Amino acid sequence: MSQKPLPVSRGCLVERTTPGVDRSHSDPLRSLVDVLAVVANATPGAPAARAEVVRWLRAQAGKHCQAAREALAKALGVTLRTLRNYARPAGDGSDAVVLPQKRGRKPAAPEVRYGAYLAVQRLLREATVLPSPREVDALLEAERKQGRVLPSGLVRRYAGAITRARRKAHANAQAAARLQVTVFAPNVLWSADATHLDGNPQRESAVYAETVVDVATSETLDLSAGGSPTSHDVVESLERIRRERGTLPLVLVTDNGPENCGDDLEEYLREHEVVHIRNLPHTPQHNPHVERKHRTVKETLEAGGALPDDGDRGSWQQRLHSVQRELNEVRRMRSRGWLTPRAYHARLPSWYPVVDRGTFYATACAAVARAVEGIEDPRARRMAARNAQLDTLEAFHLIRRTRGRARPPAPKTEIN
Repeated sequence: MSQKPLPVSRGCLVERTTPGVDRSHSDPLRSLVDVLAVVANATPGAPAARAEVVRWLRAQAGKHCQAAREALAKALGVTLRTLRNYARPAGDGSDAVVLPQKRGRKPAAPEVRYGAYLAVQRLLREATVLPSPREVDALLEAERKQGRVLPSGLVRRYAGAITRARRKAHANAQAAARLQVTVFAPNVLWSADATHLDGNPQRESAVYAETVVDVATSETLDLSAGGSPTSHDVVESLERIRRERGTLPLVLVTDNGPENCGDDLEEYLREHEVVHIRNLPHTPQHNPHVERKHRTVKETLEAGGALPDDGDRGSWQQRLHSVQRELNEVRRMRSRGWLTPRAYHARLPSWYPVVDRGTFYATACAAVARAVEGIEDPRARRMAARNAQLDTLEAFHLIRRTRGRARPPAPKTEIN
């Protein structure tokens, strides 16, 4: 008599035995090798293969065959606990074989996944500002009302993946296009800027720090506390450094703050033949060294304990002096071969024997005059002047410009 196909109930795969037919192995000690052979020849996860494993387990119930069970569990890639659950009763009192199945939500059909991906991609392509995955899901609600199947889980997952990929590609493009300037000698290029430290910037008691950094060595040349800086304050800071070091830089880089555009500073730089490079408006990337130094100074201040009160500029100056000493003489920098800025300075050559300040200043001014001739747009004139000044530095073999991620400068670099 032919047997009918074994029914499979919904919810869990249950293979029913036919009444009056013994479906157990005629030999309860059938070799485990035969069972593994059946499993190996069957399609992975096939009900017939799983039923074969369960029948063998029930045949070995109560027998001392722990080693065989461990070998079977290892071959199936499951634990002994999972293996024991394979042979548990069906729960309805019948002699049933419960076949384990994967838990969780049934995966969406390929056409549903592809449709959700296209909908998310189209929405993100049309958006001027990248929305969050939750916002993307809400924006697609109108299409759901029209009958489209767009599962929220898929929509949010695809929105997050596409957004992360786009941001990573944008960051890589920015890094590849970023201009890196490597300076070969100290006191060639200084970077100056002011930052707010504490208190309301609109109050007179607000405290600012005027910072000057040597780009070649990352050495903090000046770190002074005071009120809202003026052009006279910047001149005093540069003059203080000149008395200590005996020199001024060939080039000073600043932003377009009012303290850096005053007549006092311009006259001082012109008198000492210092070329002044200013950023493009709203482009702090043109002055990254001092911007990064501000972050380091603030982190060091916070790590040192409670900050002074607003308006107590004397206490602020003491704290800034200790921070300056730590940054210059204690903290080692990976970009400088794990040397402190002061130690790295001692390893670099000087530009004094090979470059005449007057010649360099005259060459740079002439290059700027040629570069901005005929350009009326203020932003374009500023960019042309900036490029001309950097070209002059490169022509004198004082810097090297590269595109992309910067490599740490070599301590033994020499000026040609």
